[in-house]
Amino acid sequence: MKISAINQNSFKVQNSNLNKPKKQTFSIQKEALPMPTSAHYLSFCAGYTINLNETFEHLKEEDYPCDIQEMVLAEIENKNPNNKTLCDIHFEKYKGILDCYSLDELKEKYPEFENVVSAYDVIAKDNSFVSKFQNNELELFSNDEDLTLQLIKLYWGQGFSLTDLSNYIAKHDKNGKGINLYYAMKNKLNIPFMNSRYANVLKLSNKEYNENFTSQLAIKLKEAKEAKLQQQEGEPVIIPRGELSEAHKKHISEGLKKHYQQHPEKLFEMSKRQKAFYQENPDKAQEMSEVMLYAWNETQEGKSVLKGIMRFMKKNNTQITPEELANLLTLNNKKQTLLEAFWQRNAWAKTQFSIAVKKGYEHIKETTTAQQTMEEKLNYRTIRGVQLAFSNIPTQVHEHIRSWAQKKGHNPNNYIFSKGLIHIKNTDVKLPEEYKKINQRSLKLIDKYMSENPRIVNATADAMQLTFAEMLLQLEKNGSSLPKKLKEDKGKRQTLIYAFNFATAQQPLFIRTESALQLIPGIEKAYLNKIQIKMLEQAIFMDCLEFEEYFQKLFDEKFKHVMERDNIKMS
Repeated sequence: MKISAINQNSFKVQNSNLNKPKKQTFSIQKEALPMPTSAHYLSFCAGYTINLNETFEHLKEEDYPCDIQEMVLAEIENKNPNNKTLCDIHFEKYKGILDCYSLDELKEKYPEFENVVSAYDVIAKDNSFVSKFQNNELELFSNDEDLTLQLIKLYWGQGFSLTDLSNYIAKHDKNGKGINLYYAMKNKLNIPFMNSRYANVLKLSNKEYNENFTSQLAIKLKEAKEAKLQQQEGEPVIIPRGELSEAHKKHISEGLKKHYQQHPEKLFEMSKRQKAFYQENPDKAQEMSEVMLYAWNETQEGKSVLKGIMRFMKKNNTQITPEELANLLTLNNKKQTLLEAFWQRNAWAKTQFSIAVKKGYEHIKETTTAQQTMEEKLNYRTIRGVQLAFSNIPTQVHEHIRSWAQKKGHNPNNYIFSKGLIHIKNTDVKLPEEYKKINQRSLKLIDKYMSENPRIVNATADAMQLTFAEMLLQLEKNGSSLPKKLKEDKGKRQTLIYAFNFATAQQPLFIRTESALQLIPGIEKAYLNKIQIKMLEQAIFMDCLEFEEYFQKLFDEKFKHVMERDNIKMS
């Protein structure tokens, strides 16, 4: 037998006495071993890999959560063209959890969670995980949202493992050593668990798991701290920084509505954070404005409070209108301060206006439902996404463009020479591609015409603003020139008034005085065009198609007036 040479440097011999047995100590040189990878772990777990076909072969039917196995099989049968892994399919199924903001909403979307229990309803022992949440003592979790929902979002919605979550929570919680997340989720909150084999493969099939876990939990920790700060500042609804999903915006908007319905005086003490939310989401601001307009103008309670506010303002040498009160973001500091003082001194007004605001929300909800029903009944729609070439031009200009185009050598058959919106009775009808091309050519032609006739552009904008002023006055007093359906139906007239106020909430067109509407100069034509289209759409929803003809006739009259006033001639 061959004996290998021994490296003398690999051991040391200690000799204190030659007659005593020799005592040897060895210093063994070890070679560093590589850290185990996902592939090693998967191999150890009976050969699972992140390959979807092999995942399907190794996981049993009972391992999968609801519907996931069917989704995996469907992807495999489709040859898996995008190389999806188990985590991709899991997130396709459960990503909607992240847009839920109540357990009721979650249970409606995902029936498999119908038996989970709200953390607010649990009787928990002192200093337990759930009791800490109830006392707002958990650093990682905000009391703005149910703990049960937050845990489901992390575990099911983002696929983070129970062990990793437990360790992270313990790390960021005072006295959190030995936290038993499994016990809380199973025995207290009744949150269903994934099969352990499924959970392991899910984690390992997510190539960016560690990075996502670290970044998402860091974001959640930051948001939780921000939420606690906002709660200390008295914010009724937590408004996170950064981009928000539509579902989250709706959640915030509904929360603010509920708060202001209960505390209407707080509308006039709106925080900078809430103002920023409404400024960044003008559709939510317009909705709030529409509610306020109805509350001030159409409820007895709102009218009585409005009289009190106006008397209070008059005593302080200030005037204010319902339109200003409905657009709180535009109030100046003086009026803001006076309004805060009014609410502090008049407790009766808070009660009355709370009733008015509630009626405003109910009315808007009923109006929206009625409009949707009417739209379905009529089966009308206005073609969207395409700016119709002649939808916002006076008849006189329309005719002049046609003759101008012919003089320039353009063939009228290559352009759209028609006024008004196009209404299609079948909602499935799509705009033909050829029509789109012709429409684009027509728009370019009009742009060229307008660039050569700037005075006509200005006259058109002035005429439309005057048209809106006249239209609003006629709707308010039921003028004789209104279409028959509007004259006979006060509700439709009122709805059009609300539609106009709603459309102009961010940028009013007039200043209302006791005797007239004073036009605000410098309004851009594009903004006026958008308002016109919204008004015509509203008329369509109410089955009042005659409004379009009425508006055009009024528009032509005002344009003729402006042309004569400014001595503008069409060459």
